[in-house]
Formats: sequence, structure tokens, C-alpha cells
Amino acid sequence: MTFIKNRKENFSLNKFLIIGVIPLVLGVVWLIILYNQIVNLDHEVSAMKNEVKKVEASTAELKEQVFAFFDTSDLESLKSDRGLVEERKPEYFDLNAQWVIASQY
Repeated sequence: MTFIKNRKENFSLNKFLIIGVIPLVLGVVWLIILYNQIVNLDHEVSAMKNEVKKVEASTAELKEQVFAFFDTSDLESLKSDRGLVEERKPEYFDLNAQWVIASQY
């Protein structure tokens, strides 16, 4: 005796497999794309870290130059060479004094 299988059962199984496999394939492709983007981002972050280290090194060099420029150890020799005298009680301009003069007129 021969059994004839119904085509509808076979078709529904194929339909189910297609509906299940397509999202799986699309998910795998999406994960590959996401992984590539993460790797590229990691390389960019590494490059930026190296650039930040270079900027920090140049900033340290500039700080050293600024501190050397404002070093007070050479001021004594500069003062004696130019004949300058250090004032003990310097007189500064008073900003409020101009308004006192202006209100008198």
C-alpha cells in the first residue's frame, strides 16, 4: 500500500524554515557589521589616546619653559645689572580715587 503525503504539510514546514532562517541570517550579518564597527571604534580610540599622550608631553614641555621663564633665581642678577631697587611699600593706583575727583566738579 502506498501512502501519499499531503503537499500542504511539507509546504508549511518549508515556510516555517524560511521564516526562521532569514532572520537568523540577517542577525548574523548584523552582528558581523556591528563587530566591525566596534573594532574600528577601538582603533580610533587607541589613536586618540596616543594623540592625547603626545599633547600631554608637549604641554609638559611648555610648562617647563614657562616656569623657566618666570624663574626668580635670575632676577637678583638682573636687578643688580640694571641698577633696580626693590620697593618695600609700593604705592598702587586706587581705582576709586578717580570717582572722587570726578564728583568734585
